[in-house]
Formats: sequence, structure tokens, C-alpha cells
Amino acid sequence: MVEAICGGGVATDQFEALTAMANWVEKGQGPRHDSCRCGLEPPVIPGRTRPLCAYPQFAEYKGSGSVEDAANFACATQ
Repeated sequence: MVEAICGGGVATDQFEALTAMANWVEKGQGPRHDSCRCGLEPPVIPGRTRPLCAYPQFAEYKGSGSVEDAANFACATQ
């Protein structure tokens, strides 16, 4: 698990970057939209996940389901 450097408050700041890079280099499998989670111990928002979207995309709520579950978000652009 890699913790991203974030500042300014609680964030979904942990994701599996090393595995994604290894799969890309060793297997030719480009990065996919994995989810990231809140990484504070203990988590301030337990169970919160979000899709990890490639810039300039962002996680946009689909409008139904739990706002804590990455499955209810999609990567979107403005």
C-alpha cells in the first residue's frame, strides 16, 4: 500500500501503486481504475473508498447507492 502525500485534511489517500506499476512494466497491463481508501489509522471515515481516476478525470457520484463506496462513482471529466 502506498500512501500519497496529501495535505489539508482527511482524504482517500492510500492505493496499491507498486502492483499497478509492476503489472504495467512486467505484463504490459496498463493502469486501471482501482479504488483508494481513507488511510488514517484509525480511519476517520472507515470504509470510504473512491475510484482512482487519471488526471484530468475525477470521481463523480452516480446518484444512487452509498457515498462511501467506490462502486457508486465513475471517473468523469468536466
